[in-house]
Amino acid sequence: MVLAMVICIPYNISFAEEKTIKLSIPDNTSESLPANMPENYLGYYSSGGTETKGVTFVISEVHYDEKELKISVIQLPNDDYTSVVDNSIEYSADNRGDFDREIETASQYGDKVLGTVCGISTITDGEGSNLFDECRISENRNGASMITEFYIYSLPENLTGEVNVELVFGVNEDLNYRFPMSDSIYITVPVP
Repeated sequence: MVLAMVICIPYNISFAEEKTIKLSIPDNTSESLPANMPENYLGYYSSGGTETKGVTFVISEVHYDEKELKISVIQLPNDDYTSVVDNSIEYSADNRGDFDREIETASQYGDKVLGTVCGISTITDGEGSNLFDECRISENRNGASMITEFYIYSLPENLTGEVNVELVFGVNEDLNYRFPMSDSIYITVPVP
């Protein structure tokens, strides 16, 4: 497994030295982080809210196996009584049923449901070639949280030195498709 070097927003994340590259939790935000933060993680971005403490996006895995790069992100609500649901797409009246069912499912795990976006805005290799067409996304519910997995497929001879990924995170509290509380994290993954 290739270890990932995570380059991020400096005021939210700092590096810690261990066997794997991992990010430490800054003191100024530790009170708003969820109690169920995983022990082994590579990085995180925490986005607060106005009515709630918001959501923490935890980069839990970055793995490259010579055919695909996998990036796993756990979306953890920062409050015990909240749950998250992906609503990065604006739904029309005709196709709103699936989203309403997802809200109903999420409501089983919390009184307040927060909308989130967890996506990739850019994927390039070391020479700047776009790899976005090689990406597939999978989302799964885990109680009140969501797990988003990004799979970037490409053969080794097509990659040059590294893969650069810009992850976009956002939270809204009114379940509309706009995300006033959003930001991005850049990850550089060395490819042998």
